Amino acid sequence: MEFLRNDTLKALDALVETGDFASADEAVMAAIEAWHQRREDALLHLNALDARIHRSLSDPRPSLTLEEVDAALDLLMQDPTTGEVVVVYGAGALKDSPLDLREDVDLTKPIAEQVFKPIG
Repeated sequence: MEFLRNDTLKALDALVETGDFASADEAVMAAIEAWHQRREDALLHLNALDARIHRSLSDPRPSLTLEEVDAALDLLMQDPTTGEVVVVYGAGALKDSPLDLREDVDLTKPIAEQVFKPIG
């Protein structure tokens, strides 16, 4: 069996020193258990996908047309109060738009705090 690398040993020592684990063995066992759980979850997910694919392939109903799929998706995306279809654009959808952004606004911080002035 190979020995653990120095950076791995330091990480284990840090976990014990901070009190996250009582010992390095406990930390290693927790990591192994977490790995097993992730693997089991992934297998369950794959099995569920496999079953869904098999159900879909064996479904005797005819395939939907593109128009039928669009209509079904419109129903899913419909605002229940107005009946209007809500359009959600993906990442980068506005990159070529003439949207003028103020240079003093940092989009990684709450915008309202940066642009609204307190009353009073």
